[in-house]
Amino acid sequence: MRYNIKVVPSAGDDSVKADDKGVLVVRTTAPAERNRANKAVLQLLGMHFGKTVRLVAGSKSKRKVVEVVMNA
Repeated sequence: MRYNIKVVPSAGDDSVKADDKGVLVVRTTAPAERNRANKAVLQLLGMHFGKTVRLVAGSKSKRKVVEVVMNA
């Protein structure tokens, strides 16, 4: 299953919440440099869903598409 997400790097906390439009907003304390925020977001979403999550699109953007791997 794929999800459109919005990432807030260098936030004051780590959290996963849906906004009023149903987009997942992932806040991470990791900075948006050297792929740190992307790694942290995938880890947070993995814990949230209890599954492996991979980045499909948007590696350099705050708006991303991730996929929850159902067979993992």
